[in-house]
Amino acid sequence: MKNKKITIVALHLNYGGVEKALTELANYLSLFYEVEIISTYKFKKEPFILNQNIKVKYLLSTSPNKEEFLKDLHSFKLFKTLKEGLKSLKILYLRKHLLIKELKNLKTDIIISTRAFHNKLIGKYANKDIAKIAWEHNHHQNNSSYIKKTINSVRNFDYFILVSQELTDFYTPLVKPKCLYIPNSIQIESTYKHEPQNKLIAIGRLSQEKGFLDLIDIFNLFSKENPSYNLTIIGDGPLKQQLITKIKSLNLEQKIFLKGYLPPKEVHAELNTSKVYLMTSYTESFGIVLLEAMAHKIPCLAFTSANGAKEIINNAYNGYLIPNRDFKLYVKTLTEIITDTSLYEKLSQNSYLTSLKFDSKTIQEKWLNLLASINSICYNNNEKDD
Repeated sequence: MKNKKITIVALHLNYGGVEKALTELANYLSLFYEVEIISTYKFKKEPFILNQNIKVKYLLSTSPNKEEFLKDLHSFKLFKTLKEGLKSLKILYLRKHLLIKELKNLKTDIIISTRAFHNKLIGKYANKDIAKIAWEHNHHQNNSSYIKKTINSVRNFDYFILVSQELTDFYTPLVKPKCLYIPNSIQIESTYKHEPQNKLIAIGRLSQEKGFLDLIDIFNLFSKENPSYNLTIIGDGPLKQQLITKIKSLNLEQKIFLKGYLPPKEVHAELNTSKVYLMTSYTESFGIVLLEAMAHKIPCLAFTSANGAKEIINNAYNGYLIPNRDFKLYVKTLTEIITDTSLYEKLSQNSYLTSLKFDSKTIQEKWLNLLASINSICYNNNEKDD
């Protein structure tokens, strides 16, 4: 049986949890299969390193211009707004029609899709003989419109991969394809050396759903009782200027540091010296950053609104989940973690043990088993045809 070809359809290969997960999966699968990635957008800087034998095809040599459009709109620059608006319409048209053209001519054995938008087009235009796997990374947050869109998008797929057990249980009775729970994974390096300082850390895109504005308020409360601590935030996004303004208004410029996007090695260096990881997201499908922190023996705090965090954080074992977005309880719990030495040591060790369960070698074997079963089915069908 010849080496099978796997095609992963991605929106982009820039910073992001989905992009990190698909990059790691592609690298692993390329050891056993011919792997290609079809990416809609191309960014100037793509942080995740792909194995050299992976082929990447970009449909557009540009990236989305949503932020530029909104910036000009809010600045009342009418001519620039019109120009960016027309550019945006052209990009939206091309991203759809170029993918349709690619799918109609695509020769591959298995397609892995990472977005509902792609699912719909793959189900309609890709060859029916291609095995199709939809990979859902977002939590529906009980949004009926999103749920309906997701269900419809996987109608012509063979498998539906969910990154949490909760989502798997939710979608199983609602969709046609077979649902499987395969969580995201992380690569744990032996070079991690946790030497915590009086530093807290948070990582993620600076967008509304990540709750970073709330994090500033929480740290402000915490800092009044614990003035020796600082907070490092790694990431970038549309809320950056609002965060800068808020930090200045609270006179926290010397205690809160916005680092922007950092290369993986620098992120690990920051984690090595951090004491507690703080998540304030309103929504999370999985929360891979929590696992990365735990791999560095860092206890984690999150709100229960981040559903994905419930898959990872076990109260009083490796961190705490705070209900009702209660800021005061969040600060109280954080203070207990940093002041109770025995508690901290227990949470730290258990965090590392938790991360081992999601090590890439363990999780990616599940993908390999799935693909092997698909190949076996295809091989047997081919034998029958012969």
